Amino acid sequence: MGVLVTLIVIIIAIIIIAFIISLVIRGIRDILPTRFRSGLPVGATCVLGRNCANKACGWSDGTRSDLICCPSGSTTSVVTRNYCTELDIGQPCFVDEMCTSSYCQGGSKLTLGTCQPTIADGNPCTVDDACKSKNCGLTSGDDGASKICCPNVYRRVAGGAKYCLGTATNGQICFVRSATTINPTGMCQSNFFCPPGKLGAVSGVCTPQQSSPGGVCENNDDPCNSGTSVCGWSSDNFTTVPINPAMNICCPQGAAPRFISYGQLYCKGTAKEGDFCFKRLIGDNNMCISGLVCSTCDDNRRCIGDTGKCQPLSEVGSICLADEECREGFCGSRHAGDDADTICCPGGKFETWGGTRHCTQIPSGLPCRTNTMCASGRCKGARTDTAGVCT
Repeated sequence: MGVLVTLIVIIIAIIIIAFIISLVIRGIRDILPTRFRSGLPVGATCVLGRNCANKACGWSDGTRSDLICCPSGSTTSVVTRNYCTELDIGQPCFVDEMCTSSYCQGGSKLTLGTCQPTIADGNPCTVDDACKSKNCGLTSGDDGASKICCPNVYRRVAGGAKYCLGTATNGQICFVRSATTINPTGMCQSNFFCPPGKLGAVSGVCTPQQSSPGGVCENNDDPCNSGTSVCGWSSDNFTTVPINPAMNICCPQGAAPRFISYGQLYCKGTAKEGDFCFKRLIGDNNMCISGLVCSTCDDNRRCIGDTGKCQPLSEVGSICLADEECREGFCGSRHAGDDADTICCPGGKFETWGGTRHCTQIPSGLPCRTNTMCASGRCKGARTDTAGVCT
């Protein structure tokens, strides 16, 4: 019985002691300054983040007048100090991150500024930070060009001036990335492009796009039809200096590969009979209209040089340089002698000997290599290293 009484007394004593301790703790908390407590509400004075229910304790604005539990629930650090974010327009600030507008006009890490509204695209500006897009660019490359906020910019050199994309218009200065290819930066407005070399290696002026195949265009490197085609020469006799711009058109069938010797692009399938052409541009790249081929020949149909004129397809026996020149499709040596011309083969038939294509049906008295080369079917005296004669 005595042991039970002792246990009851001990339990009662523990309860009384615990109650007294709780009263002491509550009293100490009540006499502490509010800023040292935990779980403090928004706007309450604080010392550390753990004092606040939202864990965000910072200076209320750039004046550092009060440390409070930030209404935004977040802080940003500026030179080792935490400041509340999402400050309203007109409040003192140091950096953009402090403002609801994301723009602290005149502020820096060591300079007090003021939260101000950002500027929408298309409106005048002086600095990037003032723009909602963070891009304040020149509207063109012209001297005295205005600056506006814009969503995308082109910068010619690292750290250099910014140029808004899609703002320069007809006749205004623009820039390209390369002087040798059509590589626009997009500075010109829709329906304009920037051909290189107008004012310098990578400088030009915004020029209207051409709208239809066959339309006259200004420059050999100009894109047409909003960049889906190219501007090329349709023909020229090389006697007109300077080159007549009316000869440049938006190529209806696209352009042949650039002929390096003259550095120009030439339209496929546009040169008419007698027009200038290049013999190297044959097959799918033929400069001449359908039914014509590029051939430079004298009165005896002997072709010379790289340049030529568009001529009708050659008949059997005519001088040729390539199969494309021949109406029956094949160009080969007239006979097996070393001095043989190349002609359009009779019947479109040929035979290859020693890597050289020879027409068949060679007349009697001319050099041959095999019986099948001769119209008579007989090649007399042919050896491995010696031509025979058709008999």
